[in-house]
Amino acid sequence: MGYVEDGIVLWPLCPNWKKPITETLEFRTRVIGPTLTGVRQKRRMRKAPRRYMNFEVHPHHASRRFVDNLRFAQGKRAWAMPIWHDRQSLAASLIAGATSIPCATEGFDFAAGRYAVLRPNVIFSDQFEIVEVESVEADSITLAGATAQDWPAGTFLYPIRMARLADNSNNSILLSDEVSTLQVSFEMSEVCDWPTAEFASTYLGAPVWEFSNNWASSRNFAFNRVLDTLDNDVALPLYYDFSDKTFAALDASWMVKGRTAHSIMRSALYTLAGRYLTLWVPTLANDLEIAGTMASGASVLPVKACGYSLFGLGMHGRRDIRIELAGGVVYYRRITDSEESDGVEELTLNAPLGVEVSPTNVRRISFMMLMQQASDNLTITHHTDADGVTTAPLVFEGVTETS
Repeated sequence: MGYVEDGIVLWPLCPNWKKPITETLEFRTRVIGPTLTGVRQKRRMRKAPRRYMNFEVHPHHASRRFVDNLRFAQGKRAWAMPIWHDRQSLAASLIAGATSIPCATEGFDFAAGRYAVLRPNVIFSDQFEIVEVESVEADSITLAGATAQDWPAGTFLYPIRMARLADNSNNSILLSDEVSTLQVSFEMSEVCDWPTAEFASTYLGAPVWEFSNNWASSRNFAFNRVLDTLDNDVALPLYYDFSDKTFAALDASWMVKGRTAHSIMRSALYTLAGRYLTLWVPTLANDLEIAGTMASGASVLPVKACGYSLFGLGMHGRRDIRIELAGGVVYYRRITDSEESDGVEELTLNAPLGVEVSPTNVRRISFMMLMQQASDNLTITHHTDADGVTTAPLVFEGVTETS
């Protein structure tokens, strides 16, 4: 009880959920390139990412004084930080001497050899109990010792990660003589593993990004070139485009709801591992509009003229398409030839679809590009706990195709 238990100092103040909690995963990829031909080499440098949590608190009266003294004394030493978005309530009372806690564990950040905390459903309290987790079962956590006191139904249970306060958490803002606000940033001081996952779809040996985009926000879609510039500051500059390829950069806004979807999101981000993974990313835009019917055994797809035969045929980033039918079935194909006639372009695909398609049953046709994450840093925004809404903004950048 109190603020220190068995030498472990618990961060005692819940976040202000009026503002979301942001979580940052920092992977590390050593990238050589891109060269003037667009080629690059990559090596993954960290098995698990560095992990940061950022949230806002509003201590007032007694809580402000206690939190100020705790920060003054503890400083950069390790804190026990509850994983706030992994909150759950005890369904039944828990008696003193219990050696296990019935709870949900799938999608929660419990880990053997780590800690969890029991605390009341209040913003600030010195009444809590830290327990050590010996093993994690499907419907409970087994403790390394026994609980010291009774806990009623409705008590909050959180996983704990050991963390240190970042330097930018030193300053609080006094709103009055009794109220302050503090932006808290924690850096996890232990390895935070999470299961990776195989992507559901692959194409030409690489996984395909098949997660829907949140169209509530706009997306940036840029076309970049790798140029070598020769400029002596006297004559006009010369530009050399040795690769003769366009490398697209595409934003993706990912929003999920519910713990299962949140777990899938986290596993996908751990699989991306920052810039390390190369994968196919569709634009999810209506890039080509079907203009007629293609029989199940045919391989010529008619689309409305859009300049593809003139400008896109055979170009890097414009050869591969994703065809999504109205029922949700998706096909991936490569365009091998194209001819335009009377306002219709006939695209020759590398293989038939095996089903008849027409304007009535095609939802969209999108280009696909071979890409990677543009940054090793990934941000997850928790608007509520993980049973609610979570978002993750992503930016992909094009890489050289090898086939």
